Order: sequence, then C-alpha cells, then structure tokens
Amino acid sequence: MTNSIISDKPNIIFFGTGSFSLLILQDLISYTNILAFVCQPGDQPVRSFCTNYQIPELAYQEVTDPSFINKYLEDNSIELGIVADYGRILPSSLIDAFKLGLINVHVSLLPKYRGGSPIEYQLLNREQKVGTSLMLIAPELDTGAILAQAIYPGNPLTLDNPTAHQEFATLSNQLLRSTLPKYLSGTVKAKAQDHTKASYGRLLGKSDGKIDLSKSDLEIEAQIRAFLGWPGSWLDWQGKRIILLSSSLSDQSLDLRTIDDTWLISTDRKKLFLRTKTKPLEITTLQVAGKNSMPALAFINGHLTNTLRNL
Repeated sequence: MTNSIISDKPNIIFFGTGSFSLLILQDLISYTNILAFVCQPGDQPVRSFCTNYQIPELAYQEVTDPSFINKYLEDNSIELGIVADYGRILPSSLIDAFKLGLINVHVSLLPKYRGGSPIEYQLLNREQKVGTSLMLIAPELDTGAILAQAIYPGNPLTLDNPTAHQEFATLSNQLLRSTLPKYLSGTVKAKAQDHTKASYGRLLGKSDGKIDLSKSDLEIEAQIRAFLGWPGSWLDWQGKRIILLSSSLSDQSLDLRTIDDTWLISTDRKKLFLRTKTKPLEITTLQVAGKNSMPALAFINGHLTNTLRNL
C-alpha cells in the first residue's frame, strides 16, 4: 500500500516502548508526520529508532503537564496521538488534550484480554479466534470505544510468541492504515465496548513460566508457544533449569520408556517426551539455562546417558 492513503499527512505524537510498538512505528512513519515520541525509561527499541530519525522525545512529566502539552499541541498543529505497547496508563488530562483523542493499538478482540500480555494470553488459552483492535483511549484500562477490529486470518494454534508478534503487528498496521483516513475524515464512528464481556490479563513475570506437570499436554504445548522468549517455559530438573523451546502434539499411541517423574523417551531413544496430566508431550527443542539450545536427541545423549545405561 502506498503512502498516499492520507493526502495530507497528519501530525501525531507516538507513545510506545517495546519491540511490538517499534513494528507499528516503522510503518506509521511512512504515512504520518511523527513530530515527537514518548517512551518508557531505559534502552528501548522505540527510543533507538526515533533517535536515528531525529524525532524529539517528550518526557512523561512534560506530556502530563496540562500547560505544557496544550501549548505544544497547539504550536505544532497536533490533534491526534497513536499509542502502541507503551506500558503506562495515561491520565485524563493528557487524553483530553488531543482534539481527536489517542488511538491505541491493542492486540486482542476487545473487550476480551484487556490489560497486559494480550498476545500471550490468547495463545496460552488456545483461542481459535484472535485479532487486534483500534481503541480510543479512556481513563479506565482498555475500556475505550472501538474504532475497528481485524481477525487474524491464519491458524493461531500454530503461532509461537515471536511469530505472533510479527503477524499481529502486520495485521495491526493494515488495520491502522485503512482506518486512520476514515477516522480523520469523520466517516468511521467509535462503538462502545460491551463491558459485561470483558476479561483481563496482566504483565507476566518469570515465575509464570514454570511448567506444571499436572496440566494437560494441550495446556503445556500452548504455554511453550505463548511464552517463548518471555517469560519462557521452564522446569527444574536434577539441579538444572531446563527451558522448553518447542514441542509437538501427537495423536499416535507410542511405546515409551520411563526415565523418571519428568521424562520419557521413545524406544529407539531418539525422541524425548514430557510427562503431563493427560498424555506425554514430545519436546523437540530445549535448553539448559546458560547453555545453547539443542534438539531433543542432543539432550538425551548429553544428559540422560547414565540413566539410559540402566534401562
């Protein structure tokens, strides 16, 4: 799609921090005038990108000062802000300062999965209908009216976390490109969310990645995909932290040998399986913390050798 979708590029302030927001920003910059950005502290992808493009940064303390932000918006003819993966609730005084409001890119089909980590929770819960929303920010968390939504056209049950971020960024960019001109021309109207159908996620921590062997193979397989990268899916075994990177569901009845309370292997000693509440889950790639990732066969040969001798 060409940059001519908006004849007069709108002036905007971009609010974003992490890698997902960078994917939105990299497309947005081609058809809008990003006059400033607001970012969380630290060495963040959005800050690095904007620094390279010589886009000025506004501090959170500045944009939340009504006298400053009102004058800044007026002096620079800015009526709209775009928010993606910013990571902080914005106050009413800031929202109200923008004549056309703040549009938030939220990767779920709102009102489902309001709050943090919506991509991870959609994958974790094996949702078969997933997507992204453009919402006008309201003071309460992710409760604003919806401008547009798009459903992911592929099979979400095949997505892992990094791939999902790329796919949902592409979907969100397409939706933003098609919706923004309509919003600016007044031909699209926001629709209130059905708050009775709301569900919430939260930001994930490292402890959320611990594998619970009392869960089913479907649940653990989904966790491994959903948490790949962060917070990771891990278990402690023989004094080592084992990070599970990929797995494979199987409908076949397999002849397996028990290694211990955690592992099983195929009779040819080439495939590794994790014990679960239901049936064993094949683990195809894993990592001992602090080491390189390895295929299952390398783990079998390198870490289960002594046990195998006694089988």
